[in-house]
Amino acid sequence: MTPIELPERLNAATALVDSHLDEGRADKPAILCGDRTITYRDLSENINRLGNALRELGVRMEERVAILMPDTPECAFAFFGAIKIGAVEGAALLGPLVVDPGVKGKGYGKALVGEGLARAKAQGFGLVLLVGDMTYYGQFGFAPVPPGKITLPGPVDPGRLLAVELRPGLLESAAGQIKAHAPNL
Repeated sequence: MTPIELPERLNAATALVDSHLDEGRADKPAILCGDRTITYRDLSENINRLGNALRELGVRMEERVAILMPDTPECAFAFFGAIKIGAVEGAALLGPLVVDPGVKGKGYGKALVGEGLARAKAQGFGLVLLVGDMTYYGQFGFAPVPPGKITLPGPVDPGRLLAVELRPGLLESAAGQIKAHAPNL
């Protein structure tokens, strides 16, 4: 596999969303969720709306933003909205990661996970959690969180709660419900 060359400065919202608008795919499906279809145009508009709301709340570039939501289109809006304005995710919670099906198997997902873990470690986090598929995330060192040890608010399949230790021993000392406090957007 040929290594992926990434520029020194990359805004994932621009690379993964805006590029589709620039290439004439504004009305093509970007997210299919149940009976909902979100086009690239809808996705971009909602990302920009959320990014602007964060700016209005005083969030500046490089400030941390915690995102803890169910895996819905709104979570993608929040995730990419924060990225687009240059904020960084403040919780050691990875995801959701979204890769265009048209580039599946080209290493973008691995690059996103790798970059997420590297940034979490650089920011001083010792533990990263995510809700996802063990068969995919296991290759990055993620393992199931023991049942009941850590819980998330809302409906989450506890069998999909995964963790990777960036500093050995932190999962052993972690326990309880994850809590996030954010303004109502």
